[in-house]
Amino acid sequence: MSDYTSDFIIDPLVVESRLARIKIHKAAGPDGIPNWLLRDFSQLLCQPLSAIFNASIREGYFPPIWKSAEVVPIPKVHPPTSIENDLRPISLLPTLAKILEGIIKDWLMPILEPSLDQGQFGCRPGRSTTHALIAIQHKWLTALDDGGSVRALFVDFRKAFDLVDHNILVTKLNKFNIPNCLLQWFQSYLSHRSQRVRINRSVSSWQSLNGSMPQGSRLGPLSFTVMIDDLQSPCELHKFVDDTTLSELVTSSSSVSNMPSYFASLLSWTEDNNMQINISKTKEMVLGRLNIDNLPLLSTSSGSVERVTSFKLLGINLDAKLSWSLHINIISAKASKRLYFLKQLKRAGVPTDQLLHFYVAAIRPVLEYCAPVWHYAITRAQAQNLESIQKRAIHIIYPYTRGLSYSYVLFAAELTSLEARRDKLSRDFFLDVCNPSSPIHHLLPPPRDTSLLSRLRAATPFPRLISRTKKHCSFITYALSHYQSKISNNS
Repeated sequence: MSDYTSDFIIDPLVVESRLARIKIHKAAGPDGIPNWLLRDFSQLLCQPLSAIFNASIREGYFPPIWKSAEVVPIPKVHPPTSIENDLRPISLLPTLAKILEGIIKDWLMPILEPSLDQGQFGCRPGRSTTHALIAIQHKWLTALDDGGSVRALFVDFRKAFDLVDHNILVTKLNKFNIPNCLLQWFQSYLSHRSQRVRINRSVSSWQSLNGSMPQGSRLGPLSFTVMIDDLQSPCELHKFVDDTTLSELVTSSSSVSNMPSYFASLLSWTEDNNMQINISKTKEMVLGRLNIDNLPLLSTSSGSVERVTSFKLLGINLDAKLSWSLHINIISAKASKRLYFLKQLKRAGVPTDQLLHFYVAAIRPVLEYCAPVWHYAITRAQAQNLESIQKRAIHIIYPYTRGLSYSYVLFAAELTSLEARRDKLSRDFFLDVCNPSSPIHHLLPPPRDTSLLSRLRAATPFPRLISRTKKHCSFITYALSHYQSKISNNS
């Protein structure tokens, strides 16, 4: 192939490095090669494996043994009641295949990244669920602060990865100017895949696939990102891989919703791309002054979209009243359940340092997930509720701290308060947003003229945004008022 150059040759040291980082506790794929063998003998295996990898890329041929997958259905809810909706099919793939996929992904990302939709926050470097949620939240709260309303549609694609049409995907990949050698390899990677289902030790017969992307692969999320890249809408559209949110910002002057036409365009796109909307999991939420009684439900041939007053989006529980009570109650209950396991570990005689590690690794992250999105807006009582969970955990780990002040308890455990940690996470996140390379940097107002900064009493890089009510204050608005001093001090 004319475009096959030395840029696409894999050095044995690269293979050795990736083999050495294999997590041996993960299950092996259908090839039966144990992960410990690949990791422990990485120095011996890197040379022959790099030769195989390079031959695969040079010839545009992905070995059939690496196209097989064992699908293990993982319940989304307990107990599952529906095979279609309550099970997530996770594919166990050959480890060697995933290593090669990871290398190809590292080559493809610099090619794809400049052209991908800026509203896509998933499977891209420097982007996270926090970025996506703050972008959505800022648009919503700004519209509500101006006296408008928001009609949000949370779209769920039915069997998103399983219904990927390979022909459509390759056609879309062609538009990104990917070198022919990688494109030919990718076509071979997609074609003639097979899988079988495994439950405990029982396995089904092998079945050939006409489409789909295996969940658990390195290229699966990236492929779906390309697949959904051309999905556009006249209203605000935010994506996180297959999680898609349409937000119609209805001004106070019009009070007329165009969401039915936006929804019709979405359905048209899904038909053109051989995809389907899961109408039972697609939800709508209305925020603001819109009269819900005058809003007809969004409908398809298979049913109507349910209108809800709360929704869990990317792990955060949102409600139409803009209150964080629901979210705080849910994460508090989840963290409290994990305290039970901490107690059991304590009774089993687990050392104190390991108990503390369990708390820091398995319980505290539940209380801090996407903290910048909600930290500034929760009430004092809600913040104290979260602190009480950390205090209970410390009392379990260090029983002698019972009855002592919280500040001493924190000192004894060498921890800081959750509020201080959330505030630092928020400040650090805002510093990241101030970097022009941030995916949500455009939400900030234009920076002040640098020649004027020296003449200002409070020299901050950006002017502040004003919200009419505290309830409609977004993270961006709050951070511009409270966190800019850190930027100034650093500069």
